[in-house]
Amino acid sequence: REDTLFHDEMSDRLDPQSYDVRDHGHDSWKMSYQWYDYSRDMVDNGVARKKRNDVLFYMFRPAQLRNMGISLQTEFPTRSVIQEAWNDAYVEWKEYGNEELINSLGTRVTLEGTAAKEEELARTRKQLDAIVPANARREATLELLPMTALTEDEQEEYALLSKTDIDQLSNDQQQRFRKLSYALESMQDQLDQQVALKARPENKVEAVKLVNDIKLLRSELKVIGRDAFTVNYGYWAVRTKIEAEQRTADAQLALYEAREVWKQSIYEDEFDYDYRSRKKTVVRKGAISLYEEAFAQWQPIFEENPVLVDGQLSDRIGEHLQEYYRMLKFTNRDWPKDFPLQALIDERFKNGDDDGIPTTESMQDFEEEDSTAAEENGSNSQPENTEGDAEG
Repeated sequence: REDTLFHDEMSDRLDPQSYDVRDHGHDSWKMSYQWYDYSRDMVDNGVARKKRNDVLFYMFRPAQLRNMGISLQTEFPTRSVIQEAWNDAYVEWKEYGNEELINSLGTRVTLEGTAAKEEELARTRKQLDAIVPANARREATLELLPMTALTEDEQEEYALLSKTDIDQLSNDQQQRFRKLSYALESMQDQLDQQVALKARPENKVEAVKLVNDIKLLRSELKVIGRDAFTVNYGYWAVRTKIEAEQRTADAQLALYEAREVWKQSIYEDEFDYDYRSRKKTVVRKGAISLYEEAFAQWQPIFEENPVLVDGQLSDRIGEHLQEYYRMLKFTNRDWPKDFPLQALIDERFKNGDDDGIPTTESMQDFEEEDSTAAEENGSNSQPENTEGDAEG
C-alpha cells in the first residue's frame, strides 16, 4: 500500500487513483481489477483472444473486488468504505452471473439462470403432482428408500419426518430431513417416473410429457451447475450480498475489535469495585466477552445462509473460534453449553474441518463418561463401619 516507488513506476501503465481505496490507500486487488478490465476490453474489441472459456475468463475481473473486501477486512475495522467495497463486489458478481457465456462444452449459459431453472423445475413437478393421487410422491419415495444407501433406521426416520409438512418441523428436524433426502438425489429421475406411473389412465400421457420436461430441465441444470460449481458462483453470490449488509458489517467489526484485544492478551473483563455499594462495574471488556458477543451476532447470519457454512468465511470464523477456545483453557473455563455457533462447529467437523473445538457429540460423550465415573465411584464407596465403635 505504501510502496510509492512501485506506484510511481506503474503510473505509466495505470493511473494510481484508479486503484486507490478511500481511507486505506492503494490496493493491489483493485489494481488487479484494472488489469483484468483492460484484458476484457482487448478481447471484446477483437485486439486479443481469450485463453480460457467464458465462464473462467469473465470471472476474473469481478473476483478481484471480493478479494479486496476480504483483504481490507483482515487489515482494517469494517466500516462504510469496506461495506461499499462489498456492495460493488456483489453488483459485479451478479452482472457476471446474468451475462450469457459459452462454457467449455460450447453451451450458452447464464450462471444466475440456475435459480430460474430450479423454479421452473419446481413448478413442473407441482404440475405432475397435481394430476396424480394425493401423497403419490411420498408413496413413491418410500418405495424407493430400500434402494438408497440409507440404513433401515434412517429409512424409518425419513418415513416419520416425511409425514409432516417441512414448514411444521423444527429447525433441527428440517436439517435432518434434508440430509436424509440427499440419499435420493441420484434417484430423482426414477422417482418422477414412479410418481407418473400412479397417474390415472386419463392423465397418463400428460404425466409422461411432464416427466420428460423434468428430465430436460434437470439436464440443463446439471450443465449450468457444473460451471457454477467451478467458480463457486452460488457461494460468492450470497457472500458478497450479505457482506454488504449492515448486520454483517457490525459482526465483522465486532470480530475485529475482539481480536485486537486478544492480541493484547487481555482475556478477561476488567472491573471497578465500589466498596460502599459492593457493586462491580465492567470498565473494559476482555477478549472472551467480546468474542462471545461477536459470535452471537454471527449466529443468525449462518443460520439464514447455510451455503456459508463451507467456505472461506467459515474458515476465518474457525480461526477466531480456536483463539476463543485457547483463552477458555488458559483461564480454566468450560466450553459454554449454549454456544451460539455450536451448529457451525458441528457442521465444520462433519465436513472434515476439525478445529479441535468441542462438538455437540464430543460434549455428550464427555458428560456420559463423567456420569459413568460418578456412578462407579458411588458404588465403590463403602459405608463407614460403626459396629466396632458400638462394641467398644
